[in-house]
Formats: sequence, structure tokens, C-alpha cells
Amino acid sequence: MTIFEKASKKKLRFNTDRGVLAVEDLWDLSLADLDKLFGQLSQSKDAAVSGSLLETQSREDKTLVLSLDIVKAVFEQKKKDADKAVKAAGTRQKNQQILEIMRRRGDEALEGKSMEELQALLDGDSDDDDDD
Repeated sequence: MTIFEKASKKKLRFNTDRGVLAVEDLWDLSLADLDKLFGQLSQSKDAAVSGSLLETQSREDKTLVLSLDIVKAVFEQKKKDADKAVKAAGTRQKNQQILEIMRRRGDEALEGKSMEELQALLDGDSDDDDDD
């Protein structure tokens, strides 16, 4: 069973500054808010550690560990998605620059042509229109 299946089965909830959130609500939080929540849960976990190897992990401790795992998984996926979006934006910007350079070079090539060559290009374009 995945951690998300366990969380939904337990109806896991998170107490935050925004109120009580369900697992699916975590996807609406920013990375900073997820990091803050993870820190709060970590502090709760550290405070809950009994310091005894003989004591078995309580049900609350297991739920706390599951909560930490869920927040961490959501954070990591959102971070991965954000990094991918930044990379895609960079690629789009680079492609736009390349297209602009290609357009300018095409303009330069046309400007280098003689009047006769330009007229021939115009005449050739009007011949294409007649074919329709």
C-alpha cells in the first residue's frame, strides 16, 4: 500500500496556519508552506521520541511519520514540477531568440538582392496565387 493510500484510508489531516488540510489540499500549498509544515511535523516527531528502544512505536507516532512522508513526497514532486517549468521556459526563450535571428537574417538576405531579383520574387509569388 502506498503512503497516499494509507493516508486516505486513515483520513489523514494536517493542522496548518490555514486551518486543517486534507492530503489533497497539500498540493495547493507553496514550497515554502510545505517546508514550514514539514518543520513543524519534524519538531512534533522529535518531541514525541520516547528515548526507549523497548517501547513500540505508538499509533500516533506512526501517523506522524506517515504525515512527514506525505509532506515530503508532495514537496519533492512540486519542486520537480517547478524545476521542469523553469527549464521549459528557458527553452522557449532560447527558441524565440533563434527564430528572431532567423527572421533578421532572412530580412538581410532580401535586402542584399537587386531590384530585378526582388521583382522576380514578387512576380513568382503572384504566379502562385493564380494556381488557386
